[in-house]
Amino acid sequence: MVDWHDPVNIMLQYLAVVKMVHFTFGAYTWEYLSGLYFEMQVYTGKRELRWTFLIYVGCRICTLGALVSAVVGFNLTKEYNCEAWMKIVFVLSYLGLGFASALLVLRTIAFWDRQLFVSVLAIATFFLNVGFVLYAMDQAHAKWDPISGACVAEQTKDNKTNAIITLVTDLVLLFLMLLGIWRKKIAGGLWKMIYRQGIVWIFAATLGEVPCVLLFCLNLNDPMNLLFQTPSLVTMSICATRMYRELAEYAKPVHNRRTISAIEIGLGPARHRL
Repeated sequence: MVDWHDPVNIMLQYLAVVKMVHFTFGAYTWEYLSGLYFEMQVYTGKRELRWTFLIYVGCRICTLGALVSAVVGFNLTKEYNCEAWMKIVFVLSYLGLGFASALLVLRTIAFWDRQLFVSVLAIATFFLNVGFVLYAMDQAHAKWDPISGACVAEQTKDNKTNAIITLVTDLVLLFLMLLGIWRKKIAGGLWKMIYRQGIVWIFAATLGEVPCVLLFCLNLNDPMNLLFQTPSLVTMSICATRMYRELAEYAKPVHNRRTISAIEIGLGPARHRL
């Protein structure tokens, strides 16, 4: 059996974490650049600026910032403030996840026509997640390891509760969104696209977050706890921003812009129905 606490194995697993971060950084850099045209359309006035666009941009920038910070930290060979580096990475990562969840909350509320019960439930679920995220940020710790010449994370098991809450709250919001979609079931390409997005989002949340939760529950060692955190962040960020972008692009050629804006904006008048 593998000795998960053997120093040699721990070192190899930290190396796997570093490689995973570099891989996801490359994948997300391509994703960020390939979607930059959409932002340029807004900046140049070709597309209308909506306030939810700021959440979209925040999600992309924070995710990219977290990955850049992680890659820079892993490639420094001289001792530096590991605690500050870890805090920056965690703050940017959880901000990216928070913005992704906010896009989901707004879409859920829109599909339920801002019904009070669903709106309160969705917002309360979101802020429950935010509360645990703030706690997780405070629990992020790292130290310099002179043997490996790099920063290593400490006490990662403290993030287990936050990983579980993130998965549960995302799934609750996703199922609420799917129920809202079914309420508005109509013939046409728009409903099919939105329904497909909901299914893909649930699949992405499960694929991206369940491995993190399982490894935290097993608590094999610190690097194994961290192994799938970066792919989870990138998966949720890409999923949220791509779906926002796809819906906005679908809406642009539609003549009845007020009908679409109730969903595209995220919070529209209850009388605007699909």
